[in-house]
Amino acid sequence: MAPSSLSPPCGPLLKGLLRSRLAVRLPAGRPGKVLRLPQPVPDYGSALERSARKLLQHQAALDRERMEADALVPDLLRRRAERQLLLLRNDPRFYTWGVLERLLERSRDGILADSAESERLAALALDLAPHLDTAYYGLTRIEDMRARAWATIAEVRRMRSDFAGAGEAFAAARAHLGAGTGDSLESAILFESEATLRRCQRRFSAAHALLLRAIEAFVENGEDQRTGQALVSLAAVHRDEGAPSRAIPLLHEALRRIDGDREPRLLLSAQHHLADSLAAAGRFMEARGALIRARPLYRRFPDGWTESHLRRLRGRIALGCGQTAEAEAELLGARAGFLALGSTFEAALVLLDLAALYARQERTAEVKTLAVEAAGAFAECGVVREMQAAMALHREAEESEGAYSGSSMPMMW
Repeated sequence: MAPSSLSPPCGPLLKGLLRSRLAVRLPAGRPGKVLRLPQPVPDYGSALERSARKLLQHQAALDRERMEADALVPDLLRRRAERQLLLLRNDPRFYTWGVLERLLERSRDGILADSAESERLAALALDLAPHLDTAYYGLTRIEDMRARAWATIAEVRRMRSDFAGAGEAFAAARAHLGAGTGDSLESAILFESEATLRRCQRRFSAAHALLLRAIEAFVENGEDQRTGQALVSLAAVHRDEGAPSRAIPLLHEALRRIDGDREPRLLLSAQHHLADSLAAAGRFMEARGALIRARPLYRRFPDGWTESHLRRLRGRIALGCGQTAEAEAELLGARAGFLALGSTFEAALVLLDLAALYARQERTAEVKTLAVEAAGAFAECGVVREMQAAMALHREAEESEGAYSGSSMPMMW
């Protein structure tokens, strides 16, 4: 997909987002007069030629390492877990940038299919990193890779609703990044990832600030794909804070920037969030149409995480369209899927949807049961906003029965 007419450098929507962060710096005072004298022109030709030759040699060596790693890493991962660690610590064949890079790539690529294995591979990469030659590879570059590993671990913990553990992992990632190269893209990728955790914690201001910094860096570096991904994340922040009308134009801009042939999962994410934001705005028929158009992409990614989010969205759309039986079936399926993945936070969000459905049907006893369970899950995650929403649902159910008692709900928060 070619960049839209809004790029480059960025469209009006992005200009508005970044206006507060991009400022023109003008020199202070008046320029002085400088007497310019002729200077000899140095000959940098030989020095530049030597630098270019060294760079080509280093690149060729790195390409060889990557080719070797393509055989070494699969051979390593076929062994038992304890044997893998022993080999990494004692076999110098694995002490290469190529192996470190391939371990991190596998860790990132498998995060949705098998989050536990993804975390284990990131931990292996962290164990390997101290064995690399810092004089040859550069300590700061190795620190950047450690930051990537910790960021992956943070994402896995977030998906398992371990928000405190994810926060600790992001703190470790930031510390390693601070000792790294200072590359603006590395920082922006970490900002975009951490913003998702802050959104789940309902720390919307923090998520918004992190994403604006990420978008600024991506735009400055001409990274259209990553800009699109960060716009999807920003749209999700607006939707979750109750402003889906602000999310929808951001998602249309993201879709103009994303090349779905290069990253079909990113395209699916944008289309899913668009349908979700339309549903949150009460535009249920449009949401259903968006979902139907995205069906081919959903079929390409049948992992449990994607399927559970899809079932929740289908349930919310069905509920909005008054199809209560279909809504209940989809929501129950989504909840089961999230629980199987260990994502108690996402499962608790589905409980709120189910409670809203049961409240319409005056199934007050079930509303109270779901509200208690949801409040406990949100309290465990430290998410106050949704915990209070669950408490409110419980109160409303008791009031509708005409028997509200402030002591009847367990004091778990």
